[in-house]
Amino acid sequence: MKHLHLTLAAAFAALAPTAHAYEIWAVNTSNALVRYDSSAPGTVLSSNAISGLVGSDGVTPDAFGQIADLTYVGATLYGIDTNANLYTLNTASGAATLVSSTFAPAGFDLGIASDPFLSGGGLRIVSDSSENFTATTGGVFTQGNDVFVGVADANESAVLAFSALAIDPDFGIGYAFDANLDTLFVTYDANFEEFFTVGTLGGDFTALASFDWVDGTTLIAALSTDSFESGLYSIDATTGVATLIGAFDSGITSIAVSAVPEPSTYAAFAGLAVLGLAASRRRRVA
Repeated sequence: MKHLHLTLAAAFAALAPTAHAYEIWAVNTSNALVRYDSSAPGTVLSSNAISGLVGSDGVTPDAFGQIADLTYVGATLYGIDTNANLYTLNTASGAATLVSSTFAPAGFDLGIASDPFLSGGGLRIVSDSSENFTATTGGVFTQGNDVFVGVADANESAVLAFSALAIDPDFGIGYAFDANLDTLFVTYDANFEEFFTVGTLGGDFTALASFDWVDGTTLIAALSTDSFESGLYSIDATTGVATLIGAFDSGITSIAVSAVPEPSTYAAFAGLAVLGLAASRRRRVA
């Protein structure tokens, strides 16, 4: 199934729409909520210091708190911080509103993504301790079985340490990045347990990483080679190869794409034909 998806998705790449510029919301290492255009990641369009972060008790203000990852659920921007608190973020002011402080993962680095295939919609979260969680947008967390690499995969013996997560909203296919292996992994599993190797990114990147889904074959990512400065990359979801678009003006802990242009009707139907088998598998698994 894995090989079928990757082969057909590669064919679909030729039918995909031409490249678009995307509006990106990001959090930098100074903990500011920053807006960029993907065509010019070195130019800040707006910036607001993030306020309202609290400690792990959910009450005490934390001046040193840092948003670790972002995702959109509909029109609402969600963020999770290094104290594992879940917030909504006001893009106009940078104000964070606490949703829940009950989450207590063992891992430090987290990847979060919206998953419309969850009942009622919700969030998926993975960690660098192989953990796998779901969450409602109201902040009710449920831990699933740890993630693992599928049988006969090139990385079958690896203990996965994920620091970034993205989900194709049309088909529910998940993509995660392991900085120890510098490798992109994919899952078709509805429970987000079994992952398979897509390929190496082609560079030595740190866990200061975040990405989001933009179309049928592409992820857009903030990646760093030194954990101080970041670049904006496109990642081919069929090969894992990362291509630099341009340097950001600072280190970036997390990104979320606020709006993705609709594909052409032709490309949309091509995408359905290409990815339908993988999608049906995702929907059928218990």
